[in-house]
Amino acid sequence: MNQKSEKDQITAITNVRIFDGERVIDKKSVVIIGAKIQAVGGKVPIGATVIDGHGATLMPGLIDSHVHTDMNGLSDALKFGVTTELEMMGSWSKRQRKQIAERNDIADLRSPGMGITPPCGHPTEYMPDNFLVRLFTRFIFPFVKTPGQAVKFVDKQVAKGADYIKIFIEDGTLVGAPKMPTTPLETIRAAVKRAHYHGKMALVHVTTIEGTKQALEAGVDGLVHIFFDQPYTPELIDAIVASGVFVTPTLVVGSTAFGNNSVFVINLSISNLMTRYSH
Repeated sequence: MNQKSEKDQITAITNVRIFDGERVIDKKSVVIIGAKIQAVGGKVPIGATVIDGHGATLMPGLIDSHVHTDMNGLSDALKFGVTTELEMMGSWSKRQRKQIAERNDIADLRSPGMGITPPCGHPTEYMPDNFLVRLFTRFIFPFVKTPGQAVKFVDKQVAKGADYIKIFIEDGTLVGAPKMPTTPLETIRAAVKRAHYHGKMALVHVTTIEGTKQALEAGVDGLVHIFFDQPYTPELIDAIVASGVFVTPTLVVGSTAFGNNSVFVINLSISNLMTRYSH
């Protein structure tokens, strides 16, 4: 007798509390065929592999929207219910990401490949202060100077399988490297336009209000940090909302720039949430 292929296998999770991402619903079972949800609620198909979820809650996989990870990190993510991680700069090849997608013991991964940054721009300030490393950084690191180079760079990342394009707007003020070279606005615009040409989102690392304004002017799709050099203004928030961009604020990272450790920030966030939802 022929065995069912993996894509035809039927699994039913029953007697489970279901959270659909917005609310707990009154259904108690989920039927999965292969890797896709076929039905929420209803009868369990004959021949299905049944998993009794009594006492457990079933919910959508979480997405960590800003990571710099490795294979161990992908494994740890899945243990905490994070099923997809968005790498924000790295050399993950198309082949590596395909192999990751075929595994079920680690989180999935999306990546932009390398990010667009000017010569000696962010994140090169984190390189060791060593002559050979600096020499490597200056001549080998993939810098972008002009709009024309930005177009070619985007083409190269897409050819390598980039899921989106990452652009750095960072003057170094808030990362301990003031007066760092920044990506010119015309280069940002060229990169965004080319990303959209390929059907890819253009995401921007930004930590200042001025950088945020440049990103909005260039027509980016998302901010993958948030400004913390000055207090926000209602006008700036209105501009972000009107632009339709999404924001991944990475508040823990931003707070550490002011000397707070991650445990303090997480505890403060939990405390604020408890206060908000206890009324």
